[in-house]
Amino acid sequence: MTVTRHIFLVWILCLGFGAIAQKTPIVSSNTQKYTDAEIGFDAERLTQRLLERNIPEAEINFYIQSERELYIEQYQYMQSEMRQLEQEQLIFQKTVQTQNFAATSNAATPCTISEIEKQALIALYNATDGPSWTNSWDIQNTEPCDWYGVTVIAGVVAWLNLENNGLVGTIPEEIGNLAGLEILRLSNCQLSGTIPSSIGNLSNLEYLGLSSNQLTGEIPTVLSNCSNLERISLSNNELTGSIPASLGQLNNL
Repeated sequence: MTVTRHIFLVWILCLGFGAIAQKTPIVSSNTQKYTDAEIGFDAERLTQRLLERNIPEAEINFYIQSERELYIEQYQYMQSEMRQLEQEQLIFQKTVQTQNFAATSNAATPCTISEIEKQALIALYNATDGPSWTNSWDIQNTEPCDWYGVTVIAGVVAWLNLENNGLVGTIPEEIGNLAGLEILRLSNCQLSGTIPSSIGNLSNLEYLGLSSNQLTGEIPTVLSNCSNLERISLSNNELTGSIPASLGQLNNL
């Protein structure tokens, strides 16, 4: 059991005892209906326990209603956790498939990318103190297909994963020139400055991970142009302003 889930269950128990002591119904904002079997709630067993504790029959319905609401809250929380886990598993599976396909493709054909994409990668390297990265690139003597964290498929950069790689600096506007990029992971580094608006050019982008940096400014509204986005991770930064309403138009998010 995770710490978060443990804290949630302790909160559930405390809330339940408080409701019983004060005889104040727990008002749920949930409009969705669940069966007792769905949420794992045994009303008959609870009724028996209450009778054994000499709870007046006139009050039993109140206790059952309150306890059922707590079970619904816990059930919804667990469902939310499961959906997030499933989404992360899908991203992981896609990543593995992408790597395997890239390895097969690159073994069969020479690995090259366009000059504009290569220069975009070099711009990122230069803007984030590439020589000091944990896993650096030899931009003088090797090709991008051999660079750490770069996955090339059919001649385009499809995946760029430099998480936990010691990047220090800013994300250059040239990042928007990686037109075929599907996954961009730059979390857990020391990136500062603003999120470049050119990321809005990445129409194939499915995952954007920039969490745990020192990024400032507002979330660019142009991210809504990334129509294939399935997940955005921007937590633990110094971003200001509100979440752009236009992101609500992304059907896959």
